[in-house]
Amino acid sequence: MLYTFLLQYKQTTCIRQVEASDLKEATSNWVPLLEGVAFGKDESKAPLNLNEVVEELKESRLVPLKDMQNVYCSFIRFGGVDALINVVQHGEVESAYALA
Repeated sequence: MLYTFLLQYKQTTCIRQVEASDLKEATSNWVPLLEGVAFGKDESKAPLNLNEVVEELKESRLVPLKDMQNVYCSFIRFGGVDALINVVQHGEVESAYALA
């Protein structure tokens, strides 16, 4: 399965995709992809503390959105700043050429 993660934090949106067999594995595969991403504007830009991300994700959970299929959301805080995570679970990955 393909999962798309959208993280909004410090006025920055980070979008990453991972392949995984389930949501838990997808989340574990996604966190390392945040390494080195700078969040914020201008001089306040800074990468996330990935250990803090892992701990916050353990405390929260991704909740399915009402009346939506395969869409999840979580609201957490990193370093005292609010963060919004949305996840979309896609079907099996297929080549666009195979669909033509």
